[in-house]
Amino acid sequence: GINAEYGAFCAHTFQTTGISMEHTGRREVTLERDYSHGIITRFEENFPEVIHERCSREDFLGIIQQINKLLEKAESFTVVSFIEGFFSCLSLYTLTFCYRCQSEKVYDSLRAYIKDSNEKILKPAGLELLDPFTNGMLYLKFVINPV
Repeated sequence: GINAEYGAFCAHTFQTTGISMEHTGRREVTLERDYSHGIITRFEENFPEVIHERCSREDFLGIIQQINKLLEKAESFTVVSFIEGFFSCLSLYTLTFCYRCQSEKVYDSLRAYIKDSNEKILKPAGLELLDPFTNGMLYLKFVINPV
């Protein structure tokens, strides 16, 4: 269908891992969105070569895989998400002022997971994963700090 064609186009066009260097001397590595599964929000599970001297492949890919699992959970269509959407619409979305929907709770746990991963795994290795919500979940940006 159209989702598969769009996903294939995006996978071919946008799947690149970017490395940039700012004037501060720190390098940044970006992992782009993975469109090979359609428009579902998920990120490439690549291990950039510039990371291998700082972090183990297993730790790095484990972080990416957990982020992808949480995003899949947040965006999955369930009975609960249907009921939340139905009652939000029925209440002209005033329900959202007093009730946090399931996807928002998962996004909060995603932010907490990123913070925890930064503190326990990435920062001790001289890396930092920036908040992907600031760029609309288009990519994951890792900062490689000078040692």
